[in-house]
Amino acid sequence: MTLQPRHIGPFARRAALFAGAGVILGVAMATAAMAQEQTALTFPGVAETLADIATDPATIAVATGPFAAGSLPQTVVQGAVVQRAYRVDIAQLSTLSLMNALRDQVVARGYVPRYDCDTSACGGFDFRYALPVLAEPQMHVDLGDFRYFMGQSADGAGYVTLLVSRAGPRAYVQVTEVVASGHQVAPPLTPPLAPASQVATPVTPTPPAEPAPITKPTDSAAPQDFAARLE
Repeated sequence: MTLQPRHIGPFARRAALFAGAGVILGVAMATAAMAQEQTALTFPGVAETLADIATDPATIAVATGPFAAGSLPQTVVQGAVVQRAYRVDIAQLSTLSLMNALRDQVVARGYVPRYDCDTSACGGFDFRYALPVLAEPQMHVDLGDFRYFMGQSADGAGYVTLLVSRAGPRAYVQVTEVVASGHQVAPPLTPPLAPASQVATPVTPTPPAEPAPITKPTDSAAPQDFAARLE
């Protein structure tokens, strides 16, 4: 007996796609909302997102000590990497006070402090330019006033680094989160914040175009040609 291909009508196929997409979107929105509620870092001032870059898989070097003798001690990790940069209004607050506030929150979330330093103790110019820092204007680093912190998750698979600097009354913060390949990705420490100057504009969805009619293949049509017409 020869099995005949089962034809699925275009409207039934479209309805199934929309239904599946709706379920996936709903689950993603609920998960994001839970992550934001439970793990968001609190900045001591109005914060504006300047960058939000996620790459998986990726390779990144995590600094574990000061730049000295021409080299930077580091651990190279392969896995999921998220880099975010923020500009924060801090007025007269020092980079030390800002770093302490953020550092305490990271530690409270289970990360073990492994290394932290400031400016010259880090290695100054050489340390800063050996780090994977986002380019201007997303991240600004004052070579005379910056601080670095690195924490590691209890299972050793996750890392988070903080780089804090400033320009006048505003601070710049880069948060880098890394989870090694083969381990579960934790909820983000810093969910994306909408830029202060950006106003969301509602988007009207465009209905999908009607699919092209399916032409019944002739007896001589190749199997792959027939499958292509069903797509």
